[in-house]
Formats: sequence, structure tokens, C-alpha cells
Amino acid sequence: MYKKLLILAVLLISFQGFYIDSLGYSPYSVVGVVLMVGCAIFNIKNIPSIKLKYQRVAVFYALVIFWSILTLIVDGAALDLKRFFGYFFLLILSVALPLAFYNVNISSILAALIAFHAIFFLIQFTAFYVFSYDIDMVYTVTGNSQKGWGGSYDHPIFSNFRRLGGLYNEPGSYATFMAPAIAIFSGFISNSKKNMAIFFLGAISLVLTFSTFAAIFSMIIIMLSMRQSDFKIKLISLMVLVIGFIIVFPYLYERFFVGSLYGINSGLDFRVGFFEESLGYIFGGVQNFIFGVGNLSIDLSNKINVTAAVNDSTLLLLMFLSFGPIIASVLILLLLVPAMRNNIYSVAALVILLLSKASLAWIYTPFILYVIMHKNKYFNEAIKK
Repeated sequence: MYKKLLILAVLLISFQGFYIDSLGYSPYSVVGVVLMVGCAIFNIKNIPSIKLKYQRVAVFYALVIFWSILTLIVDGAALDLKRFFGYFFLLILSVALPLAFYNVNISSILAALIAFHAIFFLIQFTAFYVFSYDIDMVYTVTGNSQKGWGGSYDHPIFSNFRRLGGLYNEPGSYATFMAPAIAIFSGFISNSKKNMAIFFLGAISLVLTFSTFAAIFSMIIIMLSMRQSDFKIKLISLMVLVIGFIIVFPYLYERFFVGSLYGINSGLDFRVGFFEESLGYIFGGVQNFIFGVGNLSIDLSNKINVTAAVNDSTLLLLMFLSFGPIIASVLILLLLVPAMRNNIYSVAALVILLLSKASLAWIYTPFILYVIMHKNKYFNEAIKK
């Protein structure tokens, strides 16, 4: 019963695609946090001692909050109260996670998370391409349609082309949320046929989003799975990689090579421009270099030109811009060192997270960071020295 409550809490936390504009957050994710904190309070009696080394995510978020407040003081900028209390909410979740997951096999939690989202995505995919029926739960719940744009492109296999996002607002968001979890789960696939089936369902769903991020992340994940000694896993992984490339390559080629010849925006222009602006700001003065643009300010327009969501240009760049290169490097090391002590799957998941469109302000982020840094005894192998 307790594990089922944990699974429910994680699923609710992952429902950030159900973002309600009038609230400014997903109420389902908030309910998930409340449930997770309740599980932690219930389970604390089973924990002989609470050690600081298990609170790495909480230490990470405490440093983020501290440096963000210090930056505000130095800048004399206005505090975004909603964002400020949001980070304290995430700090509470970060403290609760190791208490709630004490002595719990994390693979079963990840299996449920991946299976739930991958199966829904594949149902959505099948309904649209086989039965021409559009299932958009994001629109049903929030009133905002998914951003599954395919342009005027005529795919050689899927003529009525549209990119789907499962329970998220766009394909790239699905990849951002699912890819790190699938990368970690690739370390468990040789444990059982069930795990292997769930892994490949997740990997296939990533490929079929036709997201550029998903294409890159799925290649990393499939290569990870080929480290397994089981020949069957290697063979299936190779087949998924080859078939996935055949399916996705025509669209990516059209988008990034053919389309650019006709002036069609591939999405790279904004990212390159934002990267150049970020570098210009960071190296534009000593204070900029030390403190960055800030993380709790109401308005950044007086510091840097923002034409789209700032996290669209990777979490890595956003951290360097928000906190400055020095503190950003410290924060990344706080994540990387325990991940390296854990295993290669955790390192790959962290790399994927940093290269994705994730945000530290998302409710899901503390959970996936905990899983990445958690030293789980159920992993088959650790990084070889």
C-alpha cells in the first residue's frame, strides 16, 4: 500500500503538463508534493538516523535560494514572491524525498512512471495515425491545446504529420521529463523481462515524438542499454536505433536542412541568439560574472533580451546565466560528483537533464535529481574506476 502511494505521488508530481494559467502552476503536481510529504512523515519512524548525505538535493536547493537572495540584494531588484515561495516549496519536497523513499526499490517507481506515460503516448500516437482520432488530455484539463506542430511537411510514412506530446504540452517537454528517468532505468533492464519491455516502450515513445531533443536523448539512452551483457538486449537496442533513425531522419532533415534554405525557422536561431546574448551579459562586467542575471527577479528585460522561454536553450546555459559561471559550476559539481559515484546511468541522466529544457523551478526536478544522485543498491553495476 505504501509503495502504491509513492507511485501515485510521483505520477502526480510528473503531471506538470496540466499547467493551469489562472493558477500559475499544476494543481495535480502540488497534490503530489503534499502526498509525498505525507509519505515522508509516515515513514520517518522507520528511519534509524537522518544523515545529511542523503539530503543532497535539499542542500542544492538551499544554495540556489541563498545565492538568488544574495543576487537580489546586490542588484537591488524587486523580489518575485511567487517564485520565492515556490523554491521554498521545492526545498520542502527535497527534504521529504529521501525520507519517503527510505529502503524503497526505486526501479519499481521508475517502471510505473515510464510505463504510465509511454503507454498513454503510444495510445495517443496510435489513435491519431491509425484511427485519425485526436486525444489531447492537456486541452481537456487545461483548455490549452498541445503544441504538436508538423508544419506542411509530408512524412513518407505518416502523411498526415503531427508531433505528439503525451500528457505534456509539446513533444520537447515529454522528452525533457521522460528521458532522464528512462536513462536511469536502462540500468535495470536486465533484471527482468518486464523491465526490458517497459524500457523499450519508453525509448520508442521518445523516438516517436519527433522532437530534436528526444532524438539526441534516445540515441544516448539506446547506446547505454547496449552496455548490457545480454545479446537479446543489444539486438533489440540496435533495431530500435536503426528503425528510429529511418523514421525520424526525414523530418529532421527537412526541418534543419531543406527548410532553412527557404527561410523556415528551425528553432536554432533563437537558441544561438540567446546563447550569444547570455555570453555578452556574463562577460559584460565583474558583477555580472559573479552573480549572473538572478533567479528571483520579477523582470529580466532590463538585463537581457528574452524572446522565448529562457530554459529552451538548455538548463546548463540557464544556470550559468542565472547564477554566474562560478556558482553554477559549484552547483553542477554538487550534482555530478554523487552521480559519478553512483553509476554511468546516473551520469547520463544528469547530462540529459542539463542539456534539456528543464527548469530548477519545476516540481518534477527535485524528484529526478534525487533519483540521479541516490545511491541505489538495486543497480546492477557502478561506474568502473
